[in-house]
Amino acid sequence: DVAALEEQGAAMTVRDAGELGAALAALLADPGRLAAMGRAGRAAAGATQGRTEAIARELLGWLG
Repeated sequence: DVAALEEQGAAMTVRDAGELGAALAALLADPGRLAAMGRAGRAAAGATQGRTEAIARELLGWLG
């Protein structure tokens, strides 16, 4: 969910190439913010690790 990732500081929404360029320039100019965003992204990814497998096991259990 993009909104949740944005709230955690792991993502940002851009609407066009100009906004993307400005966002990247701002991140590159602020190493602390870039590092924090990386940490937030890794934390978000770690929180969902194994989720796909768990859902598949649950579905297979329902089927039989």
